[in-house]
Amino acid sequence: MTEVLGYPRYMAAGADWGALVTSYLGHKHADEIIGIHLTIPTLISIAGSESWSADDYSADEAGRWSKMVDEKLPLMTAHYNVHVLDPQTLAWALEDSPAGLAAWILERRRSWSDHDGDFETLFSRDELCDSISTYWFTHTIGTSMRYYANAARTPLPRAHQHHPPVQTPLAMSVFLNELILPPRSVVEEHSNLVQWRTHDRGGHFAAHEQPDAWVNDVRAFRDTLAANAEQTPAH
Repeated sequence: MTEVLGYPRYMAAGADWGALVTSYLGHKHADEIIGIHLTIPTLISIAGSESWSADDYSADEAGRWSKMVDEKLPLMTAHYNVHVLDPQTLAWALEDSPAGLAAWILERRRSWSDHDGDFETLFSRDELCDSISTYWFTHTIGTSMRYYANAARTPLPRAHQHHPPVQTPLAMSVFLNELILPPRSVVEEHSNLVQWRTHDRGGHFAAHEQPDAWVNDVRAFRDTLAANAEQTPAH
């Protein structure tokens, strides 16, 4: 962004692995990043849901711990474990079978998204086939799986020991059918949280499932940052 495209300051937003990349930008390059927007709390000092307990949720967040632990996390247990522990074996199977590759990807779209029984109301068949084809024609399903294993073996290094670890202004959009539902108190402890919004509908692919809500949150965050910049005295 700075060296190639020439933007001295910019915003970043991400979900899933993109949230990890985005939060690391906010950790390491706070002098360049105006703000970051996340839908999942992959902050460098938070190692997922094991970083907090049921006691960390406030009264208005009641039920989110049990929903996450009992309903959501079981949906990703097999996915995560095989990607970390045995990615290359599964990769050969999916690389050899377009039907198997489609089944693997479509199951995640179905079980990780928020729908009323028909996930094709969220993703058209063309969009689903585009996603599958990206992996099939580029032979990259194995690459995507090994990313989990590599990240587990070699976590991103801390660039500094400042507190909070992510000092760039952060906006968090919590879609209540996401796989991981963080308590606000924990996110506040580990970041410079300036915007927190929750949405009743939306799952792991929130930007696709609920694009208006996602875009509105990002725009509101941008406007807040712009207003704060105007109020900051020049040095």
